[in-house]
Amino acid sequence: MIKFFIKQFLYGRVYVWLKPKLYGLLFLLLTIFSIFYLHNEYLRYLKLNDDNYLIGLSFLIKNILIIILVIGYLLFQFFLNKSEKNIDKLQNEIIDNQNTVSSLDQFLETEELNRK
Repeated sequence: MIKFFIKQFLYGRVYVWLKPKLYGLLFLLLTIFSIFYLHNEYLRYLKLNDDNYLIGLSFLIKNILIIILVIGYLLFQFFLNKSEKNIDKLQNEIIDNQNTVSSLDQFLETEELNRK
């Protein structure tokens, strides 16, 4: 019974961590899958034509594309998280500024408020 609760807790933590990154990870995985698929189709084409032309280059291009995608995803996530923190910080500052300004209204009388 305890193992069940521990598993559920861990699954929940993984889900909470993964939820904001889900679309980016799905895009990354689908793109990597399509790279593997296209490379496999190219290898089949070469096999049908009995041609070994540019096989090494195709593997090199495939691996470079995968590395670029993973690095691009990681950079995107880094800058996205950084910008989200800045946005949250600015929103908190705006809320704090609005709270300080609106709290002064309680010191004014109704005649002073309606004078504007």
